Amino acid sequence: MTTLREWFDHFTEATGEVPQHIVFGFVWDDDADRWPAIVVDEVLAFADVPAKALDARFDDSYGGTEAPNFAAWSENFVLFCDQYDGAESICWVPRHPMAHTPLRPGGG
Repeated sequence: MTTLREWFDHFTEATGEVPQHIVFGFVWDDDADRWPAIVVDEVLAFADVPAKALDARFDDSYGGTEAPNFAAWSENFVLFCDQYDGAESICWVPRHPMAHTPLRPGGG
């Protein structure tokens, strides 16, 4: 079990950056009760995301998708939710061209 806050804290620990903006997308119908604080399809300042949304616990292990889809931006990165065989995680890629090791979302 984890929370979005834990995912974003992991990003901050790894990069030293904090997300500045976020947009949430699709929320699975089975999980809609978990995410009532999510505003879908609107760009929000990250500071305006309700704590209830950041602290909702969900299972990110194999089996099913529970986290809401999102795209978030920090000064130098774009963040998004990844899923491989039901296991979910947070990923990020450079916002601007830079040398890095590209990843393959979904397992690679």
